[in-house]
Amino acid sequence: MTDIRELKELINSRFEQLDKKIEVGFVEVKGEIKRLDERINGVETRLDSVDKRLDSVDKRLERLETSQKNQIWALIGILGTALLGLTSKILFFPGNL
Repeated sequence: MTDIRELKELINSRFEQLDKKIEVGFVEVKGEIKRLDERINGVETRLDSVDKRLDSVDKRLERLETSQKNQIWALIGILGTALLGLTSKILFFPGNL
């Protein structure tokens, strides 16, 4: 009978040790998860910042493209006016070249 009690106490002590090890492991895993969560939040914050910067660059590029289109149309207008003026001078005042 004492052998059974000793075996029972040994098994119980082993289970208690195992429970303690599992608890310690669980706490460590929980800490790792918390650290990973903090790192993920930091990465998300940086990604938000990068998204805002890209939006800003995209808007600036769009304004630049619009500005270039306006400049091209202005150049076409200037060249057309110069050509019209030269043609008028040649047609209406041919002797003053």
